[in-house]
Amino acid sequence: MSGTSAVLANKRKRNDAIDVAKGIGILLVIAGHVFAFASEFYNAKVIIYSFHMPLFFLISGYCYNQEKYTSFKTFIKTRLIHIVCPYLVFCLFSFLLYIVLRYIYSGIGTDTIQTIINNFIQIFIAQYAHVMLINGPLWFITCLLVIQIMYYFIAKLKNKFFIIAIVTVLGILGWYLESSYCPVDTSFLPWNLCSAFFSVGFYAIGNLAKPYFNRFIFEQKKDKKIRVNSIIILIAVIILAVVCSVVAFRNGIVSIGDRKLNNGILLYITGVIGTIAVLLISQLINKSKFLKFFGVNSFAFMACHDIIISLIIIVSRQIHRIFEFIPAINREMVFDSVILFIADIIFSVIFVLLYNWTVKKINQKRLKAKA
Repeated sequence: MSGTSAVLANKRKRNDAIDVAKGIGILLVIAGHVFAFASEFYNAKVIIYSFHMPLFFLISGYCYNQEKYTSFKTFIKTRLIHIVCPYLVFCLFSFLLYIVLRYIYSGIGTDTIQTIINNFIQIFIAQYAHVMLINGPLWFITCLLVIQIMYYFIAKLKNKFFIIAIVTVLGILGWYLESSYCPVDTSFLPWNLCSAFFSVGFYAIGNLAKPYFNRFIFEQKKDKKIRVNSIIILIAVIILAVVCSVVAFRNGIVSIGDRKLNNGILLYITGVIGTIAVLLISQLINKSKFLKFFGVNSFAFMACHDIIISLIIIVSRQIHRIFEFIPAINREMVFDSVILFIADIIFSVIFVLLYNWTVKKINQKRLKAKA
C-alpha cells in the first residue's frame, strides 16, 4: 500500500463520533481552566470536572487494540513516537518560554535558578499537575502513558474477570494512596503513578465495553432491533446529565490531576455516565467539522491552551500598565472570563494550525530523505 493510500485508509477508519467526543472533551477542559476562578461558574466546574478527564481515559481505552502490537517493543516504540516525543517537545517549548518570561519580569537570581532547575526536573518525573508549574495540563499525558503500559500487560490475561479484578484492586490502591487515609505522602511518586492506578479502570471500561459502545451507540442505526429516534437519544442524554450532576454535587469538586478524588466510587459513576452522555451526543452530531477539528488535535490543544491563557493575561496586564484606562483581565469576573475563553480558543487554533503545518513539513523532508 502506498503512503497516500495508507493515509486515506487511516482516515476512513476514524470514528467521527469519537473525534467529536474528544472535541467536546477538550473544549470542556479549556472551559474548566478558564472559568476556574469565576464563582458564578463553580457549579458548572463541579459537573465538568466529574467526567471530563475520565472521558479521555475511557475513549483511549476504547481505541486500544491489543492485536496491533506483535511485541512490547512494537508497543513501546509507538508510544514513544505518538506520546513521549510530542510530550517532550511541548514541555521543552513551555520551559524555554518560562525562562524568557522569568528573565523579563524577575531577572535570574539564585532562587530563580533553583526554581528553574526544579521545573526542568518536573518535565521528566511529572509528579502531579499542581507541581508541574510550567504546563500543568500535561500531567494527563504522562498518566495516560503509564496506564497504557500497565494495561498492555493486564490485557494479555484475556480473561475479563481477571482483568476487572486487577484494575479494581489498582483503582482502590490509587484512591487510597491519594486519600487522607494514607499515612505516607505519595506525592513524590513520578509520572502521576497514583492517578494512573486509580484511572486505569476507566481505560479498561472503554476497552472491555467496546462491543457494547459500538452496538448501542455508534452502530445502533444499522441494527433494526435497537434503532431509536434522535428525540429518544436526547431524552436519554438529559436523564444521564441530570443523574451525573446530582452525583457530582454529592461528591463535590474533584481533580484527578491534583490528586483530589473524594469518593472514588462516585467519581467512577459520574465519569462513566458523563462519558456515555457525551458519546450519545457525539453520535448525533458526528458531522460537526468544528468539533472534529478539536478532537483530532486534542493533544495539541491540551498542550498549548494553558500557556496561551497565561500569555493573554500577561499581555493584558502589560497593556493596563501602559494604558491605565484599559482594565487588565480579571479571571474572577464572568465577562472577563468569557473574553479570555474566546481569545484562548482563537490563539490555540492558530497555534495548532502552525504546529500541524510544521509537523507536515518535517515529515515531508524526512520522506524525501528516505526516498
